Amino acid sequence: MKNIKIITIVISFLVLSGVIGFILYNKNINNQELHVSKEYNIAYIGAHLFSPYWIKLGNSFKNESINRGVILHDYTPNNDIPEERMRAAEELMLEDFDAVILGIGGEKELSENVINKFKRKNIPVFLVDAKFENPDIQGYVGLSNYESSKILGEYIYSETNGLGDCLMIYPNNEHQNAVERKDGIVDSLQPKGVRVVVKNLNDTTWSLQPVYELISEEFGKENEYTSIATAWDEATLTVINVAKKNGGDENLIYTGFDGLDRAFESINSGEMSATMIQPTANMAKESLIQVIHYLEGEDYEKEVLVPGILVTRENVDKYLNTD
Repeated sequence: MKNIKIITIVISFLVLSGVIGFILYNKNINNQELHVSKEYNIAYIGAHLFSPYWIKLGNSFKNESINRGVILHDYTPNNDIPEERMRAAEELMLEDFDAVILGIGGEKELSENVINKFKRKNIPVFLVDAKFENPDIQGYVGLSNYESSKILGEYIYSETNGLGDCLMIYPNNEHQNAVERKDGIVDSLQPKGVRVVVKNLNDTTWSLQPVYELISEEFGKENEYTSIATAWDEATLTVINVAKKNGGDENLIYTGFDGLDRAFESINSGEMSATMIQPTANMAKESLIQVIHYLEGEDYEKEVLVPGILVTRENVDKYLNTD
């Protein structure tokens, strides 16, 4: 009984800490005053509209552009197909804007082509979501992936009492967000004596078939997993589906990343354990704030890391879609 009380206190602290941090952060950016001398034309291109996360981020940019009095030109392709992303980027590069925001940093070569094109036009380029090093990038806004993942690691430790192994699944080493989410789990758990089994899918497309194949193989052999973490919610939901078909341990702790509605539903039903929300509204807001500061010749933040929000069974009711 004493252990249960301690675990409950720890989880409540993690959830409360995340909420307080998010409130303080939100208060800070809402208090930022903007002087806008003209109606700016700003282009945005996200990875695709095939994922709920990218749909949310795109909608957040549209809403925030209205609030900030700028004209947003959205070039995000409908499908997660490299050829369509290339076509959308080529259409983008034919036009002139006051600034460009790229959400395709996970595809470095394509992003650098866009950056070089607009550099020749003297048009500033900013990144959102994924980052890579390039001296011609004027700014970056993204989730604090590493710190947010460490919070998930703390949650896993409290739920498992530090017993058993953790399986960490991530898509590839090319995407900085994926690597930071993997590193956060490892750096949180391993110093406490928890063995983390890391599986790199070597898949740059973040597709779910490699997840299905890997977890089917893992469940088919002896293991000591008490928790399974992945770098994105859709992968965690795939793991849970395979577990149900293969008679997996009902007591396993499953965590994900993104804060999708389907993840909230799974947490509420008692299957998934936790996820980390990427606050798309704040990412869009920060992006446009920093871009406008730059265009107005004012001081601005070259890099802004937005805190995530931990969602567990304790607070998931606040995030369920009741429409």
